[in-house]
Amino acid sequence: MKKILWAFCMILTTTLTWAAPEPPDAALLEKINAGRDEKQLLKADQVRVLKPADFPEVSLIGYVIGQGDCLIGSGLVDNKLVTPGEACGVALRAHGWEQADSQGKIALALQWLEHAQFGFGETLLQKRPLHFGTNWVKWSNLETVANESGSVRVIGWVELRPTPDSPRRFHKKLYWFSKEGNLLRSRILETYEL
Repeated sequence: MKKILWAFCMILTTTLTWAAPEPPDAALLEKINAGRDEKQLLKADQVRVLKPADFPEVSLIGYVIGQGDCLIGSGLVDNKLVTPGEACGVALRAHGWEQADSQGKIALALQWLEHAQFGFGETLLQKRPLHFGTNWVKWSNLETVANESGSVRVIGWVELRPTPDSPRRFHKKLYWFSKEGNLLRSRILETYEL
């Protein structure tokens, strides 16, 4: 019962803080399926579209896997499919990335992560969850670095979208933003379940 109540609270909280991803319309689904083999065509229930309120210049396209997890696979800018990293660059430059100082770039990078990248149900954690960690997996606070080259690196623990039938899932992730604002790299450094 606790897990179900916790999952409901997480879903409700997440739903209230960002626009929920929606199924694609027929034209977008056709665009996503262009060039795919007949056996690889996706159906509308396998794709979700997120239009981040903070970054109206882009839409993000996620692909449903497993128990409803959704992974970003594409971006949509000016009705063209682009990589998620390119969509990030378009959005961050539109919000002043190139003119921003180091702290401004870090703020924009975190805004992108929290309001766009994690819009499919992940949460960037600011504090250690109760009972988190073992002798092998340690909690570490969010780390942000703005380099002299103009790039930004973010390392932090991310909680994956809650599902009622599984334990709480966490990934320690690295995100690297280029001097142009593109998200160049996203890598899982550690995993943990609670």
